[in-house]
Amino acid sequence: MEILFPVLDDELKKRVRHILDVELADTLKAHVLHADGNYEKVDRRGKAALSSQDVFCKEAMEAVPKPSHGCQGRVFIPAEPVE
Repeated sequence: MEILFPVLDDELKKRVRHILDVELADTLKAHVLHADGNYEKVDRRGKAALSSQDVFCKEAMEAVPKPSHGCQGRVFIPAEPVE
C-alpha cells in the first residue's frame, strides 16, 4: 500500500528531504527497482561506502539527551541467596 499526503510544515519538509537524501545516497544495502519489476544492487564502484541504517542510528543516538547527573549507567547488584 502506498499513500501520498502533503507535508506543510517547513521543519518536517527538511526532515523528510534529509531522509530521502540519505536513503538515495546509500551504497551498501540499496537496490534499484527497474521498470520490469526486477531489483539490482547499486553499483558501488568509485563511491564511498554509506549505510543509511548507520547514519540514522548515529543520528538517533545523538538526539538522546545526555544525563545531567554524574551517573555512568546502572549498576547491577545481585540478590543475596535465600537461606
